[in-house]
Amino acid sequence: MLDKYIKTKAFSYIYSIVLLAIAVCIILVGWDGFGGDTGGIILVNDHMYTGIQILVLITAVMLVVSSRLTDAMQPAMMIVVLATACYNSADEFTSPSFIWVAIPALLAVIFHFIKYRKPFRIGKSFWGLCAVTAAVTLGGLGSISASDYFGGSSMFYVLGLGIGMVAFYILVKSQVDSDTPQGVVRVMYLVGMLAAFSILWVYVSNWDVFLRRGTFLRPQFANNLSTLIMMAMPFPLLYSSKRYVDFISLPIMYAAMVFSGSRAGLLMGTVELIVLLIVYSAAYQKGVGGIVRRVIFLGTLVAFLGAVWYVLPRLATLGGASAEEGMSRIDIVKQVFDGFISSGETRVQLLERMKGDFASNPVFGVGLGYTGNSDIYSPVKGAMNWYHMWVPQVVGSLGIVGILAYGYQLVYRAAIFVKNRSLMNLTLFMSYVGLWMMSQVNPGEFCPAPYAMLAVTYFAFMENPDEDIFLVEKFEAIKASFKNRRASARTAEMNKNDK
Repeated sequence: MLDKYIKTKAFSYIYSIVLLAIAVCIILVGWDGFGGDTGGIILVNDHMYTGIQILVLITAVMLVVSSRLTDAMQPAMMIVVLATACYNSADEFTSPSFIWVAIPALLAVIFHFIKYRKPFRIGKSFWGLCAVTAAVTLGGLGSISASDYFGGSSMFYVLGLGIGMVAFYILVKSQVDSDTPQGVVRVMYLVGMLAAFSILWVYVSNWDVFLRRGTFLRPQFANNLSTLIMMAMPFPLLYSSKRYVDFISLPIMYAAMVFSGSRAGLLMGTVELIVLLIVYSAAYQKGVGGIVRRVIFLGTLVAFLGAVWYVLPRLATLGGASAEEGMSRIDIVKQVFDGFISSGETRVQLLERMKGDFASNPVFGVGLGYTGNSDIYSPVKGAMNWYHMWVPQVVGSLGIVGILAYGYQLVYRAAIFVKNRSLMNLTLFMSYVGLWMMSQVNPGEFCPAPYAMLAVTYFAFMENPDEDIFLVEKFEAIKASFKNRRASARTAEMNKNDK
């Protein structure tokens, strides 16, 4: 009875608004200030951690009372946004107070998949996950030390991106039904707006610091929240198919990402915005509604490009360049990029180091747990020694095996979308594209939670259910086939003896 009520549109709407309000309140009371002079670290108090614990318990409750996994996904994703402000807080999140709320959450997960169990099945994206599992498990074979490979952080990422992600896919796939993608759309839309609010609140609550510095405040969570916003940007365009007003959320998200000070968000997010406006202009069907939306999308694109062209000389100052009268825009762009990227920064050094790492073990790479580059980048507790770039991470850490595995997975994922095209699947696919773009200059998809898990979830939804393989039925069929072969072999042997 309760589960039936939870699935109503009225409850879903109220539930989403209440959760968003709770998350906003946690930000308002949980932030003590902005450490603008200490690397942009958000200063949080105990209210932040208490608020996160409350959301963990809400997640656990929804796992118990609702058969829809997305009802528990919503508070869980709110936790992700809030946790980005808790810099270097591994000790706090592993403290006894969090362990006591994690236990009922874990029990709730087990209860959910038993109480609301459905047949286990796999789709086309399963095989790409298997290939990646082999690559991350074998990464570093023959070169990585045992202490590096079996270290706590290394094991978390090897298992989390490997066999753990395969298990996660099977569990999520079993929960997919016709209304599940709609739930994910709602969750990601709200996550994007909460991330945008978090960034804009930094400016509202530190307006004097912003005026004094005269440049972006650059909070330390800029890249993480920009990644979530890039994943969320397609969803307002999907919602605008029913309500024009939802389109306003897109420029709000984009503006927040720009003001985050994230260079990756500014560059990759701008490319994504342009692509989204073009793609969705072509995606909507004919008719008055489709024409109106095309006018809105393309009009926004023209206005955006015109604004960029007009303010480009001012952007030069963000990279330390001069905005002298008469300077060509091409020169300005060059100076902006010169200011954005320096030859001595971490990513450039790791890009050079990747060449040697690959050469030292071209087949399997140096492994995800390799710590030989800690002289260039030393991660916070619980993180691994990332290259902070998707391609070098695959090439350097996993070698040729990793290149083939991740390449295979990319091709298969693209094929799943192409074969099952719809406006919903286009939105999920473009959200993944946003993640993949951000992963080129950030850890992104090499973070099991939430990014890799979201990607796996998207493609589990996009797969054609008619092509799914039901594991129990497949196992029984294989078992029956094996028995039949044994029986046939015995019969043949008996006939041979009778002769």
